[in-house]
Amino acid sequence: MTLTQPSQPSQPCVSGHAPEHAYVPDEATVAEIDRIFHALVTERKAPAYVYGVFDRNGLILSGHGGSAARLDRPDETLELDEHTRFRIASMSKSFAAAAVMQLAWQGKVDLHAPAADIVPQLANVVPYDRDSFPITVHDLLVMSCGLATDDAWADRQESISRAELQALLSQRLKSIYSPGERYEYSNIGYAAIGEVIRNASGMDVPDYVRTHLLEPLGLSETTYDWRDVPADRLCRGYHLDPNGDAGGGTWAPEAFADPGAFSVIGGVISSVHDVAAWDAWLARGFEPSPCSASGSGDARSADGSGANVADGAAAADALGDEVLPRRYRRLMQMPHTPMPPVLRSGSSRGWLTRRDFNEIEAYGYGLIVKHDERFGDIAYHSGGYPGYGSNMRWHLDSGLGVVVLANGRYATPSVLAIRALSLMLEEASRSGGPAAGWSFPLWPETREAQRRVNAMLAGLSQAGDVAALPNAMTCAQSIASLADLLAMNVTLDWTYGERGTQLAKLLAVTGLPVVGGSAASSVASDGTAGTANGSGIVTVSDEHADSPAQLSWTVACAHHPLRCTIQLNSLEHPQVQTLEFARADAPRTDDIVTVTPSTRILG
Repeated sequence: MTLTQPSQPSQPCVSGHAPEHAYVPDEATVAEIDRIFHALVTERKAPAYVYGVFDRNGLILSGHGGSAARLDRPDETLELDEHTRFRIASMSKSFAAAAVMQLAWQGKVDLHAPAADIVPQLANVVPYDRDSFPITVHDLLVMSCGLATDDAWADRQESISRAELQALLSQRLKSIYSPGERYEYSNIGYAAIGEVIRNASGMDVPDYVRTHLLEPLGLSETTYDWRDVPADRLCRGYHLDPNGDAGGGTWAPEAFADPGAFSVIGGVISSVHDVAAWDAWLARGFEPSPCSASGSGDARSADGSGANVADGAAAADALGDEVLPRRYRRLMQMPHTPMPPVLRSGSSRGWLTRRDFNEIEAYGYGLIVKHDERFGDIAYHSGGYPGYGSNMRWHLDSGLGVVVLANGRYATPSVLAIRALSLMLEEASRSGGPAAGWSFPLWPETREAQRRVNAMLAGLSQAGDVAALPNAMTCAQSIASLADLLAMNVTLDWTYGERGTQLAKLLAVTGLPVVGGSAASSVASDGTAGTANGSGIVTVSDEHADSPAQLSWTVACAHHPLRCTIQLNSLEHPQVQTLEFARADAPRTDDIVTVTPSTRILG
């Protein structure tokens, strides 16, 4: 059967319960997301697609569009929903990477040992230079093994046997770079990861992933073998035959490839339901520990024996730590190998826009990490295969993400997924939801230092009046009252006298800090409380922090706002190593502009 007429986009179905999710798109946003993804059909990238929106708690909503024929009954239309199975292609690499992380956790794989120690055939790789380091397991995982990009060839190798794969790896494979020095997307490198998993565990990759990842996580709709999927749930892949439909192209079905030794690179078949659950589990790697100040939340002993080491082990297991501790999942989502910037073609007929493509990217472990100047870090991976195209991506700080699966040969849903996720993050930001670049609590010592600085400023206001602003000596004495907070470098960088002179000159321009009211009543518009000092407090707003040990904030003054900045060091009892004051509304005079996303202070 061929498909020629695109269907209308479906009415998205909402799953789960809104109270479980920090952000749920409103009807207008959902309608726009639906419109964005339907471009796959209208632009003839694929006959059908299913998409989902998720966060760390799982799937929030799903939608679909287009149509495809049932595999067993070609004259009947397949029912599309979040349980429909598609081949997810290279998104499969995250499953292989997680398997290696699990083996590393168990002490069975050394990520930084030569890969030839566990895959002997790799000893035959011809080094790029006599001085090159050997390929490590880490190099294979992060696409820096030095072997050439091989997408088109590798996609047709899936069904080869293990013996054939070992014969390929035994060749004197040619390198184009030295390992660890540059990014190059190597599928044969990831096929070698399959050998790492087999040799370390004694199990074939599909069996290992099913037993140690899919079943413990309840991902029953995911497999490496298309023959395991009920015919009424499997979405067949298509390619556009240019000779059909009077030259406009006709959708022609692709044959399924049977699983084999190359399936590790892209052989997973799954649903939006399961991929969203998988991504949510990975995203929960950034949830704070329920029982540990260290943040590891590991529910096992240091030797991986499985013994409980904290009363909160059950709570940690709820975050998925019994399958793989969060620190390993976070490691998968860290930027390891920088990737050269690439401009992709719109949607594909739209204009290139800065909003879509201003990004810095790096390959992690089976995932790509993108730094977005508006939203912070986003983890993602695309998939392209004969008959299929897919994309999954999520915002690391909030876990909000999208997944889209389509059944067109090398369909390109990446730009559409970028736009859909950006739309939601922008909407979440406007509505006060989780869209900061990074959320974290401040150290208590940081808050205390802020309180002391504000109290010092309030004291200067009470000591002066409009006719007699505090002089340099008074300002120096006030700053010296903070001596127990300050690191030794502070007075070496600028003496109290020099700092007093600077602050006195600044207050002559800004005017005295505004003091009045009570601690209970003085709360800034962003919810930040002022700092009490005797009969009054300074009015504080516009807080920003780059880390738990750093904070800048604005203090209202008579004429111009005053910007205060502190930075603490990492000693057991942290000290203020940087103390700065500046007019907040003054024009910049330097030639350096730092582009960073906003942050959200949690306490």
